Amino acid sequence: MGLSYGNEYTWTDHFKQRAKERFSIEADGLKKWLNRQLHTLIFLDDGDCENRKRYISDEGIIFVCDIQKRQFVTCYAVNSGTLKNHISEQQLLHYQQFLDEKEQSIRRYHMQDVKLTLAELIPEIEVFLHYANKLANSKRYVKQNREWFQQVNERFLVIQEAMHSLNIAQKNYSK
Repeated sequence: MGLSYGNEYTWTDHFKQRAKERFSIEADGLKKWLNRQLHTLIFLDDGDCENRKRYISDEGIIFVCDIQKRQFVTCYAVNSGTLKNHISEQQLLHYQQFLDEKEQSIRRYHMQDVKLTLAELIPEIEVFLHYANKLANSKRYVKQNREWFQQVNERFLVIQEAMHSLNIAQKNYSK
């Protein structure tokens, strides 16, 4: 996957114009946008001109490259007709399976992160409950109450931070 020596490629003025028109990529953000696309490029076919090849990114963008000059010539969004003319149904199926597997891997990673957070959170909750019960059952003010208040407050802040992380993970997972 990817374009060989892609990080050494430059771009034409035409490419820069098309990126701005079609994808709202300003000149100062073009390099960053290209770097994000480079590792996902898959060879599509030889272009219409000599030394030109077309690659497709996993965002559905076709890049026409001059491999001799090492330049990006133009870019445009994929339409289903273009793909059907150049990619077999089997290749489309494999590509879609790849994208699905990539999404599943990302979700598995996030789920592992959630499990780790929960595993670390359970002991904090137990300590919080322990000191909260001591405070609730305390009949009178003793010096230890200050320590118990401090423990309850510290654990509460840890739990609150973990819950915030879990809320973010839930939003990411539901995308």
